[in-house]
Amino acid sequence: MHNRISALLPEKQQDLEMAPASLVRKFELCGILSSCDRDMMTRLLGPPKTVNRHAVIRRENDPVTGAYLLVEGWVSSSTLRNDGGVFISHFYLPGDIVGASSLAHCSASDTLTALSPTVVAPLSKARLGDLFVQSPRLAAVLYLDAMREAVAFADRMAAVARSSAESRVAALLLDLFDRACTIDAGQADLFDFPLTQQDIGDALGLTSVHVSRMMRGFIDRAWIRRSARAFIVKDAAALRALAGIPRRLVDTGGDWLPATR
Repeated sequence: MHNRISALLPEKQQDLEMAPASLVRKFELCGILSSCDRDMMTRLLGPPKTVNRHAVIRRENDPVTGAYLLVEGWVSSSTLRNDGGVFISHFYLPGDIVGASSLAHCSASDTLTALSPTVVAPLSKARLGDLFVQSPRLAAVLYLDAMREAVAFADRMAAVARSSAESRVAALLLDLFDRACTIDAGQADLFDFPLTQQDIGDALGLTSVHVSRMMRGFIDRAWIRRSARAFIVKDAAALRALAGIPRRLVDTGGDWLPATR
């Protein structure tokens, strides 16, 4: 079993001085944020915590006190199956709000696990409540981000139900690749990839052996390349053709969102 809060290293002594660039870039997909909005993002966040790889940040059925901003690293959201196995419903990347899906409930609906050395900044329910009053525009952007996450999950579940194992793996890799490019547009085709074959299998309903076979096939066809804990996409078009999932374009207008107060 993973150790939970004991695996969190001591908090830093002060809040973040500014909102992480990954969060700003992601939120500005929905429209330009004012300096007041950026300041509000910073004030939302509690002192950041460093989390060891494989540590559990919050366990399924724990009390819900808020959510977290993922500043650095990767985090998974998972639930236990009746047979004792694990189902991973989502992989979070820097700039994502982690654990928000449980805010409507008294206890957490999932377990949040660090897949790499990670930094999270807590978002308390009280601070999130203030956001809806003080910055309706930023609150709307948070809502839209949650809707994008819901659509991505629905697309992946459709792929699991209708597609071959190879198509499922391709779809997941592309989802992660597209999201990584969003938070770091200058990284071209290379991004950090801390997932194990077991992680991928737990997300797609496949064995790690099956995932290994699919990944080896992509490498042999020169579609991808693995380098230590990095992942290189060599032929995104081929992966997209195999995945068969529509590439969702984000509405970047933002002119219909409420104005900054």
